[in-house]
Amino acid sequence: MVVGSVALFIVLAIVMYASRKVNWYGSDAIPQEMV
Repeated sequence: MVVGSVALFIVLAIVMYASRKVNWYGSDAIPQEMV
């Protein structure tokens, strides 16, 4: 059970790390919160 939760956390961390470079807005406009 602990192994499962740790694995889930690692997968979530990988997804967040991989998606941080994704341009969700479809343009070069960067929100002020991100700066």
